[in-house]
Amino acid sequence: MSLPPGPDLAASVPLASGDQVSGLALLAVFVGSGAGGLLRYAVGLASRRALSGVGPAWSASAGTLFVNVVGSATLMLLLAFAERRGGFSSDTVRLLWTTGAMGGFTTYSAFNAEVLAHWSAGRHGAAGVYLMLTVIGCAAGGWLGARCGGWLGAD
Repeated sequence: MSLPPGPDLAASVPLASGDQVSGLALLAVFVGSGAGGLLRYAVGLASRRALSGVGPAWSASAGTLFVNVVGSATLMLLLAFAERRGGFSSDTVRLLWTTGAMGGFTTYSAFNAEVLAHWSAGRHGAAGVYLMLTVIGCAAGGWLGARCGGWLGAD
């Protein structure tokens, strides 16, 4: 079984140019962001507990790496699946899942702070490895998510 080619996602990216600001759209982003943020917090706690033996910097970085790679894959899966099915049922649903939930779940700012913390602590190699793992992992996760979403959304 082969996966179909990646979908054309230009029309379904979060915050596409046609978005209208409405109370319902704002509520969808608010609720999705809250849920995604809570899930990210839970993953961070679990990572710190599970990896407490490797030190707080690495256990925090592992949790952030996980949410960013899984979030990249999930976002692309959602976008590809929706694109194969003719789009999301509404802009509000799209905003709930993309800008809201996946935006709240993933975190560039924590990733950036952790890279800089490794660097400033003299762990230059660790900073470089973490940076490369995140960039490559998120790109690979996004590619895989898009392929799987297209495959799952196929008729």
